[in-house]
Amino acid sequence: MSEIDIKEVLTKISNQVDPIIERLLKNNIEGSSVEMALYQCGVGGKRIRPALLILTGQAFGAKIKDLLYPSASIEILHNLTLIIDDIIDHSEFRRDKPTVWKKYGKSIAMCDSLFYGAAVFEGLEKYPS
Repeated sequence: MSEIDIKEVLTKISNQVDPIIERLLKNNIEGSSVEMALYQCGVGGKRIRPALLILTGQAFGAKIKDLLYPSASIEILHNLTLIIDDIIDHSEFRRDKPTVWKKYGKSIAMCDSLFYGAAVFEGLEKYPS
């Protein structure tokens, strides 16, 4: 049995999922709102949730191309909960960067979480029936 390099797997999946996350978050947003929408997902993260979804799906015979949008959606949903958690807990930093509410204000952070919610459903909608 060969060894699996987890970092390599996470990097490969992240390289496939990150552009879809960006596409979903930028959809229907213009101007300075784009930077705010991309900020939370752009400050790092290991993308473990998308990796778990993709690897589990593949174990059951799903094609990776069919799993990319749902994987992006699960990562966006996770980040949505982090935005709200940071507001509730008054956390000022996440991943060594200012939290969304600290950087842009609470009202913008709440609006950002709504953008994220819409992006989650848009990504899930793209899963083939």
